[in-house]
Amino acid sequence: MVESRWEPVKTAAMSQLVWYVKETTGQYHDGLVAPLIGALIYNGNWDTDSLKQWRQRHVSEIRRLGPLRVLPVLPRPPH
Repeated sequence: MVESRWEPVKTAAMSQLVWYVKETTGQYHDGLVAPLIGALIYNGNWDTDSLKQWRQRHVSEIRRLGPLRVLPVLPRPPH
């Protein structure tokens, strides 16, 4: 069972964006990607260091989910 704290859609979206930037440019460009993620997902409360830490914790997700280019549909428990 997927833990609700894991936030699978958010993790997949961020993994795909990080993977795409790295695959396309050869670099992570955390300084440019972090404000974009912050604006879209975290109400502006996201910085370069947060993204770097997130990338380090989610290496396997970036590797597995990044190339999908489509958000996976994962079942959510009813609230």
